[in-house]
Amino acid sequence: MRVRFNLNIRKQAAPAAMEENPMAKDKNEDALKELKKDIEKAITRLNLVDDRMDNLDSVVSAAVERVMNQALTMRCTCPSCGKEVELGLVGMVKPGFSKR
Repeated sequence: MRVRFNLNIRKQAAPAAMEENPMAKDKNEDALKELKKDIEKAITRLNLVDDRMDNLDSVVSAAVERVMNQALTMRCTCPSCGKEVELGLVGMVKPGFSKR
């Protein structure tokens, strides 16, 4: 998912005070340029985060597929009695949505 925005900022009619003072008009235009830069930077960062999340999803999916194709054995020690418990997990189906 890519983030896209239309950054065409419309210039509104300047108030009478701004028409008389060109410095105020320049400050307003500079502020608009800075705002546009900040929005573009935010869009770039959101796209980078989106790409990283897609990559992370791919890595996790690959790890889950590998685990689901093999038997997994975990050994845990009970903190109360000290007895060792062995858990065996076996999966033969790729995780996902089932069609019913």
